[in-house]
Amino acid sequence: MRDEKLQCSYHKDKGHMTENCHMLKTHLEQLVSAGHLDQYVDTNLTGKKETGSAVHDLKDVQLPHNDPLVITLRIGNYDVKRVLVDQGSFVEVMYQDLYEKLGLGEVDLTSFTSPIFGFSGEPTVPLGKTILPTLASPINLQTEFIVVKASSPYNAIMGHDWLHRMKVVPSTLHQNLRFPTKDGIMELNGDQVMAKPVPKMERSSLTNSLKRYALTPLIPSSSFWSIQNATDREQLLQLLMNNRDVFAWSVYDASGVSSELACHALNIGPEYKLVIQKRRNLAPESATIVLEEVERLLAVGVIREVQYLIWLSNTVVVKKKNGKWQVCIDFTDLNKTCPKDPFLLPRIDQLVDSASGHDWLSFLDAFQGYHQISMNVADQEKIAFITPRGAYCYKVMPFGLKNAGAIC
Repeated sequence: MRDEKLQCSYHKDKGHMTENCHMLKTHLEQLVSAGHLDQYVDTNLTGKKETGSAVHDLKDVQLPHNDPLVITLRIGNYDVKRVLVDQGSFVEVMYQDLYEKLGLGEVDLTSFTSPIFGFSGEPTVPLGKTILPTLASPINLQTEFIVVKASSPYNAIMGHDWLHRMKVVPSTLHQNLRFPTKDGIMELNGDQVMAKPVPKMERSSLTNSLKRYALTPLIPSSSFWSIQNATDREQLLQLLMNNRDVFAWSVYDASGVSSELACHALNIGPEYKLVIQKRRNLAPESATIVLEEVERLLAVGVIREVQYLIWLSNTVVVKKKNGKWQVCIDFTDLNKTCPKDPFLLPRIDQLVDSASGHDWLSFLDAFQGYHQISMNVADQEKIAFITPRGAYCYKVMPFGLKNAGAIC
C-alpha cells in the first residue's frame, strides 16, 4: 500500500519522500563521481573514513573466524562486557544477572508481559522493562531494555532500535561497527576473545581427572570428576555419602518418572482397524533369547501378561554390533496409525547455552531411559507382543514406537 501523503519531487509521484528516494541518491552519487557537482562537494571531507569497512581493516582480526560481534558498551554508569550486537533482534535485551549487578531492583521495572522468543524459538516472559543510558562515545542514547530471567553467555543484546538510532553499520567479518558523529565516522571494535565459546575439554583429560570412591561397602566404587580444591571435594563426597539412598544402584531401582509429569499415550484415530499380527515361528536360539528377556522384564515389573488382545505384534531378535542379542517388537502396523510428533528435541547448542551462568553442571545418565516413562494405562494393551510362552504388554514406554524419541 502506497502512502498518498508522501510525495517525491524527483519522481513527481506519491508513495515516498524525496529525502528517502533511493534512485535519487544513486543518481547524485553518479553525478559526483563524474565531476558534475564539484562546486557543491566539500573536498575537506574526502580524507575522512567512509562508513563501509575496507579490506585493510581486517589486519587486526583473527581470520578465519565465524564469531558474532560482541562489544563492550557503557550502560548506566558501568562498562559492560559481552554485549551481543544482533541485527535479528527486534528489542534490546538485558539479562537479570546484569540488571542486578547494576544495582537495580523490581521497583525500577515497568510492566511488560508480552513473551519474547530466544535463539532456539522458545518463549520467555520478561520480568519487565527499564530505560537506561547507553554510551557509545560520544553518543549517549536513552535505551529501553527488556529484562529477562534466562541463562545466556551474554550480558545484554543490542537490536534493531538501538542500531537504527545510532545509524550504525555493523560488520561481523571486520568485528567492528561504525556510526556517524559531528566529528566524523567513529568506530567501535568487537572483542573476539569474549565472542569465543567456552573451549571443550578433551575426553582424555576428563578420563584422567576421574577418581573412584566407594560410597558403601556393598556397592562398587563410583567415579566422578575430581575437584581440585580439597575442601570442596570432601564436602561433595560427604554430601553423596549422606544421601546415597537417593541413588539407584541398578537399572530398575529407580521409581521412574511420575506419570503426572510424563506419560506416553498413543494417538490412534477411530478410522484405523485393529491389527493382530499372525505369530511368526522363531528359531530355537531366538526363542530362548525371547524367553530369557521376558523373565527379566517380568522380574523388574515393566511388562504384564494379557489375555484379551486388541492389538498384537511379533518379537524380533536382532544381533547388536557388540555381539549381544536384543529383543525388539515389530510395531510396524501400530506406527502406521500414529501421526508423527513434529516437536524436535532441544539441540546441543541450546542445552550448552542453558548451562551458562551456573557454577555447577551435573551429568546424570538415565540408563534405559525409555523404561523410565510410564505408558498410558488405556494404551498398554495396544502394544502387546506375542512370545512362545504367551502374550505380554509393556507398562512402560518400549523402544520402537514412532514418537518415543520425542519424549526421551
